[in-house]
Amino acid sequence: DQAADDCRKALSFFCHAVEWKAGGVRAGDGSGEAGEPTDLRFDPFKSDQFVAYQANRTFAWMAEIVEVRLVTAAERAAEVKRPLTAMRAAYYYRFELKNITGGAIRDVSGLVSKRPNKPLQVTLQKLVACTKC
Repeated sequence: DQAADDCRKALSFFCHAVEWKAGGVRAGDGSGEAGEPTDLRFDPFKSDQFVAYQANRTFAWMAEIVEVRLVTAAERAAEVKRPLTAMRAAYYYRFELKNITGGAIRDVSGLVSKRPNKPLQVTLQKLVACTKC
């Protein structure tokens, strides 16, 4: 709940874009070599709306996506005020959000996969077809 609330307040969401290179993950100083791209199975640059979810349920808000851009682990660390060593990826997609609006909480268990959990892209039609909680 706290992560989704932080996302709403900061008007931004981050997800992995490029992992750390295997064997070189986050040296003690946060450095390391970039490795393979994260397989999101969708193009984050073509997303229009953002809906946060956890434990197969959406939160009671959604937002418009202003822009998605690629940022370094250092840029993300600075924005979220955490040490570089806490970053689990070398690069992130940063979703800038606006126009937070209320929405129904929905059961998205038919849309989301089991762990490891990754963001996904679905049509608005599929989302509203999910049962309200």
